[in-house]
Amino acid sequence: MTSDTRPAQSPASAVFRVVSGNFLEMYDFMVYGYYASAIAKTFFPSGNEFLSLMLALVTFGAGFLMRPLGAIVLGSYIDRHGRRAGLIVTLALMACGTLLIACVPGYSTIGLAAPLLVVAGRLLQGFSAGVELGGVSVYLAEIASPGNKGFYVSWQSASQQVAVVFAAVLGVLLASNLSHGQMDEWGWRVPFIVGCLIVPFLFIIRRSLQETEEFQKRKHRPSPKEILDSIIKNWGIVILGTLLVVMTTVSFYMITAYTPTFGKHELHLSDTDALIVTVCVGVSNLFWLPVMGALSDRIGRRVLLLTFTTLSLLTAYPALAWLVTAPSFGHLLLVELWLSFIYASYNGAMVVSLIEIMPVHVRTTGFSMAYSLATAIFGGFTPAVSTWLIQATGNKAMPGVWLTFAAASGLIATLILNRMGLFEKVERAVQLARA
Repeated sequence: MTSDTRPAQSPASAVFRVVSGNFLEMYDFMVYGYYASAIAKTFFPSGNEFLSLMLALVTFGAGFLMRPLGAIVLGSYIDRHGRRAGLIVTLALMACGTLLIACVPGYSTIGLAAPLLVVAGRLLQGFSAGVELGGVSVYLAEIASPGNKGFYVSWQSASQQVAVVFAAVLGVLLASNLSHGQMDEWGWRVPFIVGCLIVPFLFIIRRSLQETEEFQKRKHRPSPKEILDSIIKNWGIVILGTLLVVMTTVSFYMITAYTPTFGKHELHLSDTDALIVTVCVGVSNLFWLPVMGALSDRIGRRVLLLTFTTLSLLTAYPALAWLVTAPSFGHLLLVELWLSFIYASYNGAMVVSLIEIMPVHVRTTGFSMAYSLATAIFGGFTPAVSTWLIQATGNKAMPGVWLTFAAASGLIATLILNRMGLFEKVERAVQLARA
């Protein structure tokens, strides 16, 4: 293989190269969430602001429905042909979806074709994202030094936070220099165009990736049929993994993609205030994810999973109820930073746990299926579900109930996996690796 002839890459260089494409995947999803209101006016005009916003948010969620399909198709490709080759394919597909959304004229120009093309772009992005997280996470796990998988794998999620911060900072700059009318008319396209301009640089970085040594040593490369048969055989693990991810994906999209919409429409804060809070959330996540990933290597995954699902169960709704009774920039920041701490602490242990409980020969496909199902059914529709719950009940704190449900899912999955002895098995392996 060509990758065998290349000079060895340092761990830091390898981590940077593999997570660079993950940055684009999350950046694209974030900017759509940030500018949902403007996108609604451009592509989904209905004369009803709530209906237009819901159509835009449902389109945001529709991209996630393609993730399970992408997990199966692209996941089996990666498990058979290699981590490097698959990660280049996912980046190409994501770039095509981004370019489509950035360049499609509005409804007033080309009519019904406009929203249909936007939906197509979101579906293409979702198909690619179905395996991007799994491919990156498995790559990081396979290059990790002994006893440090949690720390290495945490950089998959950490790279997403860089995208959150970058997108939000760009949003603050645009909001500070453009009028509200300019933002609605054309300003919202700027972040998508910036994403397109980043693509060539990311391709150069990702093409220089080397295949993991663990994959190269594997003598048997399963066929797509063998992979699908194994996933069906291990469906129980995939379902439990899906429940684990529900807590992560709902929390993440609540505190990032939905924050600007919630801050503007429900708390009546300025766009700049909501985006500044989002920047702070991204920085907080970026700090806590590797810290808690490393801590999970020391004290075990299940301790963190049990602790932070319980904390979320106890505090998510009360925190949002307190916020909506006294909405302000400071209160929103405080609540979001608390939810960020819970999310990052849980996720630092969860992602590596999901890799470790999957059968090795279908690791990428199994991980991606569990992650994609959770995101498609629950996480991706978090902005739309939250908006609908508020509209249906008149209670602006109802997103806290959605968070509570997600925490319960994670807690139940953790308890079942613990009873099955999977955490104990993994922790023994970690201890042996560190010895």
